[in-house]
Amino acid sequence: MNFFKTFQTKVLMNLAIITLLLMGIASVFVHREYIFALVVLIPTLIGVLWSVFNLVNKTNTDLSQFLLGIQYNDFEQGFATEQMGDSHKELYSAFNLITDKFRHLRSEQEAQNQLMQTIISNVDTGIFCTDKDGKCLMMNTALKQLLHKSYIPTFESLRHITPNVFAVLEKIQPGERTMVKETIQNEISQIAVQVYILKIKDEEIKAVSYTHLT
Repeated sequence: MNFFKTFQTKVLMNLAIITLLLMGIASVFVHREYIFALVVLIPTLIGVLWSVFNLVNKTNTDLSQFLLGIQYNDFEQGFATEQMGDSHKELYSAFNLITDKFRHLRSEQEAQNQLMQTIISNVDTGIFCTDKDGKCLMMNTALKQLLHKSYIPTFESLRHITPNVFAVLEKIQPGERTMVKETIQNEISQIAVQVYILKIKDEEIKAVSYTHLT
């Protein structure tokens, strides 16, 4: 990237100037001549050192801000390139390009998640998902209507809500489909249940489907 070449060139030029200034100051002290030149050399050296410090510090600060934004999925930040020098303008343009790409990918993912949620919410099959500890992650509308429950906190809760189904779910293997007779609201219903084990981002999710047959 041209930024790094420009940045490297700036740093090297400043280091060269610092070296020359140090040699000039050393020469004045060694030869005890042109002492008045220190009035110019020392402030100039301090100014160049301060310039290098600001250049490196600003780059590190902005790079850290950019990386933290990626770490915490904060893609709303932007870097104004109009007020920057030529070297930083190219760097910030690259930051903005990458941020826009991440923002676009997140927008697409959110749209896909919303579509999936809409599909799951409107299918006739009841779906109940839990994490590895059995805590409820999601239950769709069909399951709420089938069991007449607005919320089921844990997988263990099914022991009291649908005891026959729960007994089967503890035994069947992932992917296996089994028919169960269950009493729901004083009516005997025949339900087909199936268990799926999903892995999303190294997290294991158990999904149980309830299909009401009669």
